[in-house]
Amino acid sequence: MVGPVTILPNTASISIEKLPLAAHGLFTCQAFYDIEHEPIVYYYYVHLTVQDGPDEPQINVIPFRITKHGYSALENETVSMYCEAQSNPGSQYIWFYNDSKIYTRPLLTINKILRSHTGNYTCMAQNSHLHTQSSKTLSLTVYYPPDGSPVCSVESALNHTALRLLCSWLGGFPSPSLNWTGDPTQAGQKQVDTGQQPRLTTNVMMLPSEKLNRNSSLFTCISLPQNRCVSPT
Repeated sequence: MVGPVTILPNTASISIEKLPLAAHGLFTCQAFYDIEHEPIVYYYYVHLTVQDGPDEPQINVIPFRITKHGYSALENETVSMYCEAQSNPGSQYIWFYNDSKIYTRPLLTINKILRSHTGNYTCMAQNSHLHTQSSKTLSLTVYYPPDGSPVCSVESALNHTALRLLCSWLGGFPSPSLNWTGDPTQAGQKQVDTGQQPRLTTNVMMLPSEKLNRNSSLFTCISLPQNRCVSPT
């Protein structure tokens, strides 16, 4: 459909209101000439080019992982972001990372992505003929594991009437989950995160004297991502 068409009186012209992108194409004017012996028909052709856009870009992220804050990736994997915006003539693309221009193609690929690549990625589509543009921004978070392995330690507490078991693991985003297992299982545990960089996550378990066995006991700190350390008491 080309929209509402009006034939202008006493002319060979037409008027198209609210010209849509679908009106792009070939128009044919058929002219009849009534002469003495037989009518003659002539055809006149006009090719109409409708310039429009760009529409709001659509961004496809591979691998596709969505979080409540945007997209996520795992450190050292390859991430591709493909941007597309309908436009006539075709769009030209510019990628920005945290407002800094980084690339001028529709497909942006980051090989072995790093935690430092976390941030906002904006695709801007431009129509050079109409001097128009549109853009879309996505947030990408790069997850990475903690460094090394968790570290276990034991210290006295409450004026030497109890033991405090500590399980700590440096780094990682999101923070690792740490949990003590062993006997007595009813001992209280609490996990804390410094919130500073690099992040230090610690699980603390308090063992009051009445819950300690005379014989030695073995406690294991289990973590996610999967790892462990062992602390004897």
